[in-house]
Amino acid sequence: AWVLQKYMEAPLLVHKRKFDIRAYCLVTQEPNGGGIRAFFYREAYLRTTSVEYSIKSKDLLVHLNNDAVQKTGDDYGKFESANKLSLADFQRYLDEHLPKKRYSVQEALIPQMKSLVADTIRAAGAKLNPKEVNNCFEVFGFDFMVDASFRVWLIEVNSNPCLELCNSYLSYLIPKMLDEALQVTLDRVFPPQGTGSATKDRTGSGAARTDISSAVAGTGWEPVFCSSGPNADIVSCAWVPELLVQDDGSSPDLASLGRDLLMPVAPSGSTGGGAKTRRSSTSKKVASEKKDRS
Repeated sequence: AWVLQKYMEAPLLVHKRKFDIRAYCLVTQEPNGGGIRAFFYREAYLRTTSVEYSIKSKDLLVHLNNDAVQKTGDDYGKFESANKLSLADFQRYLDEHLPKKRYSVQEALIPQMKSLVADTIRAAGAKLNPKEVNNCFEVFGFDFMVDASFRVWLIEVNSNPCLELCNSYLSYLIPKMLDEALQVTLDRVFPPQGTGSATKDRTGSGAARTDISSAVAGTGWEPVFCSSGPNADIVSCAWVPELLVQDDGSSPDLASLGRDLLMPVAPSGSTGGGAKTRRSSTSKKVASEKKDRS
């Protein structure tokens, strides 16, 4: 299978340079094929380039934020330590350089990221544990870009994401994120003595399992999706247009996709990701037709 991605000609820039955002998602599954849950970690970071952005340039240092690329440049680490910024650093940049836009990272950007994470796991969750291993969990690295209208786009999802402690902020963030991921997962199966409430394991072994709400409390992990929840079939990214079948019943015009990248339009609503909508019968029909052709 191939995935084609439209290039984003009008990205939001930091000091005239491109960036992307690395965020973390924890996916768990209850024993015996139980519900799949996804959690979003509230702290993330920006990965910046070292060269000013130009659509005319073919220099990889201009376009790619990956450390493997940026480390080869002479100006790596010149502007930001290890070419990384925290979300708090990003908010300060927006407040100082784009005050009239009144962009809020927490109110407008983070909700979009959480919705994209939720819909990704909603779409692929059933395939993440094919061997049906009990108490299975994994931390994924989600990479996002933001366009000039402050709309967030999912670029890719990484299993086994980089955990290199390349600056002081990541030396704080990554160990904390991993420790709290184990608190939500392993500590539920083997709760430390005298902590949390426990229920009997669904495997029937009699092992104690800490309640999920207790396990998450006090951590940076926020639940964004549960396959056994009442809203499991509700799409979170309400701003994404549906693929509509043509009047003659034929498949949608796929060539028309990607126009939002050429002409950025901000997601509707003040938070961008707060509204939710149910899939229409039309979009289900299109998805079914695409599956039949694959």
